[in-house]
Amino acid sequence: MAVVVQKMIAAEVSGIVFTADPVTGNRDHLVIEAAPGPGEAIVQRKVVPDRIIVDRKSGDIIHQAMASGREQCWLAAESIRELSALAAKVEDLFGCPQDIEWSMESGRIWLLQARPITALPDPKKADWEAHQIYSNVNAGE
Repeated sequence: MAVVVQKMIAAEVSGIVFTADPVTGNRDHLVIEAAPGPGEAIVQRKVVPDRIIVDRKSGDIIHQAMASGREQCWLAAESIRELSALAAKVEDLFGCPQDIEWSMESGRIWLLQARPITALPDPKKADWEAHQIYSNVNAGE
């Protein structure tokens, strides 16, 4: 048996980064969730986090949704780029899409835990909407 002892981080911002989109299964996107304080509030769904979707190849932010009532993201663009790069390295190390918990203290990002994404949809399977055929042909023809 082993015991891990580590310093408690005085987290200013914490969150989760998925190295693939956990909703669509898209492996070309990273999804970052961020909220103030320790990440426990996000995990227990006590807060609504900011949600940022990043293109893996370009590093560009594709979409940002701020928590209700906010106009500015908890993470600066530089921190988003740094977190995205760290997450990609973790995925490369473990060889599969990862669910990573992180915190930021004094501008430094700390990776706290990484594990495989457990329920990742198959990106090759199109959703129901993609199988629909729309036509304006008269039904009597």
